[in-house]
Amino acid sequence: MNLLPPRNLKVLSLALIFATPAMALQIRCYSAAKNDRLIDFPGAPVYDQTPAINPTFSPSAALFLGVGWPAHPTDWTRQMALVSPRHFVYATHYPLGAGWRIAFLGTDGKQHTYKLKSQVPIINDQGQTTDLLLCTLTTSVPTNLGITPFPVLNLSSEADYMGQSMIVCGSFVHAGRMPLNGFTQLTNDPGFDTTRFGYFDYNLTAGGQNDCNYQGGDSGSPTFMMVNGKPALIATASGQDQLPNNISRNYLNFLPHYLSELDTLMEEEGYHIKRFYPASTTLTTVISAHGPLQRMAPGSITLTTRNSPAAMAHNITLELTFSIAPSALSGKGWICQELSPVVWSCRRGGLATDAHSTLTASWNSLPNVNNVQIATVVSYEGSTPKTINSTFPIL
Repeated sequence: MNLLPPRNLKVLSLALIFATPAMALQIRCYSAAKNDRLIDFPGAPVYDQTPAINPTFSPSAALFLGVGWPAHPTDWTRQMALVSPRHFVYATHYPLGAGWRIAFLGTDGKQHTYKLKSQVPIINDQGQTTDLLLCTLTTSVPTNLGITPFPVLNLSSEADYMGQSMIVCGSFVHAGRMPLNGFTQLTNDPGFDTTRFGYFDYNLTAGGQNDCNYQGGDSGSPTFMMVNGKPALIATASGQDQLPNNISRNYLNFLPHYLSELDTLMEEEGYHIKRFYPASTTLTTVISAHGPLQRMAPGSITLTTRNSPAAMAHNITLELTFSIAPSALSGKGWICQELSPVVWSCRRGGLATDAHSTLTASWNSLPNVNNVQIATVVSYEGSTPKTINSTFPIL
């Protein structure tokens, strides 16, 4: 099956899976009303029909609109979770097709699709490919549609996750409930023995009515823990073993183990993984002109953002409003978007402890006015947005 078993089970072909589309996450006492996040989920051959939020799913299905699926005639059952407006996580052993479009349901009740740009496997500390895949979209998913990226639950140690209840998602928008039973590193399983796994055990003969067991097609599907009423991402589906005494062991790629590796790959697009519990740190931004600004002459203003030695800062954003539209706005490591001639949004993935970064606004020719004003809103993970108002005279 495409949920590749690391050791004991044979691999089933995709042709077999899609010849039997009813195969999905096995849930004891399955009920669509309680186990499906969406109703009227797209189905072949009408894979482009629009589903709706299931009002009887608990917790609210509206919290999970960041889980998408391929807008594809045969592979529409797969499920994947956003970790930034441009990225989602998945399983390396079950890659997507080049140029596929990924669909999400918005709060407007419509499907919105975004084209796949790239797929890159996460590399572990030994330089080996893991079964965790980071995928990048060609454009950002707008937040005003309610399609919100998920933070990763970053607890102090693996022991803190043990025994916690999980919402385990599978294909066909199914979701069951299981506790996290433990962690492991597999041996002598090519393609899987490089990955840090969490796992849960499903008893094939007895158990709770919402207990679940991976099936073919579930690979890459996300798993969450609810914290303070909000879903926090912890893993993606990877593989399965059959153990003695009718126990099926299900393996999950454990995302908190790979935060720095994910950050490094996401930084190119100006993002880091959102942490559910961001570390406390302090950013300061100093804004200064490059010498006296003169009318009818070129000029520039630099914004220098510095991080404290406390901890790394993640997902830094500067929202800038100018009284005079700049000719250009740029800085190494920054991605800037012009929202209007005088309003710009700039972001970067992170800033290391006690490090600084500069952003420069420049004018080819300053106009015949008395001054230039800049309102700068600084925000980052765990912070309250802070506004800095600056005025510089033009001679």
